[in-house]
Amino acid sequence: LQEASDITAYDNQLYLLFQDGSVTQCIYDVYTGSPADCKRTISYTDLRTGQSNLPFGFSGVHLTQLQMVLPPDASIYLLDTQGPGIYHFGLGLETLNRVLRPRFNVDYELPQGVLTAFAISQGAPRMVILAYVDQIYYGSLVY
Repeated sequence: LQEASDITAYDNQLYLLFQDGSVTQCIYDVYTGSPADCKRTISYTDLRTGQSNLPFGFSGVHLTQLQMVLPPDASIYLLDTQGPGIYHFGLGLETLNRVLRPRFNVDYELPQGVLTAFAISQGAPRMVILAYVDQIYYGSLVY
């Protein structure tokens, strides 16, 4: 766990994001106390319109944070600080639903700093909160 950079959990599932961008999914049973079943290599599939449904890997990204959101759209979001962008996955982290890129209008230009953190609200409608070094921005999460 020394190389883990973030962690999130949902129900009986635990997700660990590592510095190299890989994610480990562990499923555990709190009732039996049996050891968790962990899968370090997850094969991602891109389900976005116009994309191949073949497994793919990340290249040219720097994943630094992950967040789980609750139903009705239980999902996992991963922050790419290099893009910048947020990858939206289904709960099993095996299907990429969409890549979200911050867009600003003429009144609010894209900040000069690096995208350093994010949060997705749990309520409806979903909101995204973005931290650019020492500035916070928020907006509707539009798909």
